[in-house]
Amino acid sequence: PTHTLRRWERRFKQLKPRRNRAGRRYYVLRDIEVVRRVKDLLWRQKLTPDGAQQRLNEEERGEGVIRTGAQAHSLIDKIEIEVRAMLDMLEAEPISDSK
Repeated sequence: PTHTLRRWERRFKQLKPRRNRAGRRYYVLRDIEVVRRVKDLLWRQKLTPDGAQQRLNEEERGEGVIRTGAQAHSLIDKIEIEVRAMLDMLEAEPISDSK
């Protein structure tokens, strides 16, 4: 709804639609992506408006967001190493009978 978009424009600095000569708002793809992200944060993830604003700010700074495929592969490799280390620890522990 229009009133929701206006409220989000005031609340979230990332949402700044351009205006044409007549003063009407002109939403570009970037604005639509921000609206979808805000909607997801508020409605699906159930964040508060303050929490959603904080998350958008973090994402804007690149925190917690994987930017490239190489970064994703690096993260997966780190996770795999940690999981293998945990499995090795579990296999190395003797099984004790507590009876």
